[in-house]
Amino acid sequence: MTKKQKRYAKYKTYPHGWYHLVTGKTVWLFHTQEEYVFGMNTIALCALLFPVRIVRFELMGNHIHIVLEGTGAACLKVFFFIKKRLGVDLDFQLIPIKDDEHLATVILYVDRNPYETDLNVLPGGYPWGTGGLGFRMQPPGGVRADTLSKAYLRRILHSDVDVPGNFRLDTESGMILPVSYVDTAFFERLFGTASFYLTRFVKALEAFLHTSDESGEQIVFSTAEVDSVIEDLLRTDYGGNRFRYLQAWEKEKVVQTLANQFRIPPAILAERLGLPVYLVGQMIRSKRNR
Repeated sequence: MTKKQKRYAKYKTYPHGWYHLVTGKTVWLFHTQEEYVFGMNTIALCALLFPVRIVRFELMGNHIHIVLEGTGAACLKVFFFIKKRLGVDLDFQLIPIKDDEHLATVILYVDRNPYETDLNVLPGGYPWGTGGLGFRMQPPGGVRADTLSKAYLRRILHSDVDVPGNFRLDTESGMILPVSYVDTAFFERLFGTASFYLTRFVKALEAFLHTSDESGEQIVFSTAEVDSVIEDLLRTDYGGNRFRYLQAWEKEKVVQTLANQFRIPPAILAERLGLPVYLVGQMIRSKRNR
């Protein structure tokens, strides 16, 4: 049995719970709108065919994130169905979610993925996932499935699976809208208010880093987020003093914290802190504060 087979066998034993399913990035999955629509409808079919509850997902060009509830065996079926439908050699990780706080962080991380790709796009502005669902960020839209012929549904889905009459479709693209099968009500209960969700989306940077470690991905912070991290660190650990007024050993400690804990690249640290890149490198390597 290969390492991958052993890992899949382990996943199959996982009990009922919440999981973060993330595919590997070894192949490009989606190139055109038609391919993205096919992928979206594949996720819809997973919700219909398997005993899982999907609360969030995002289709990125070379990988997929799904936050779902079910057993490990059910999650495996979801993965293999996606792999077969897309016709690619694909691997994945199934990461158990410990509690509601962990679940909220993973959801925020998944919603953040399109923003990572384009810093000018908020979650609701990306069409290939669920970032726009919840708190009336997007209207339901579409038409009911029971107003469309079964032949039409079979053609656009490439499947004979019966689609519930209350499911809504965008007839222009042929896509089942995620509002039909994603548990938006649970998402809203988890976060409570739109304000709390958006605040967490902007502020939970350390939690995002932990989630990126779990899934083996690298998170990229915007300039504004880097400035926010620096400001928060100076306020909580250095009495709100400006970086330029800190003692040399304190500056080293700040730089090391930002580089090691938040993994901010030296070039960005140099730019935001007003230091030469070579000096930032020396500070990171210094053993004075260790």
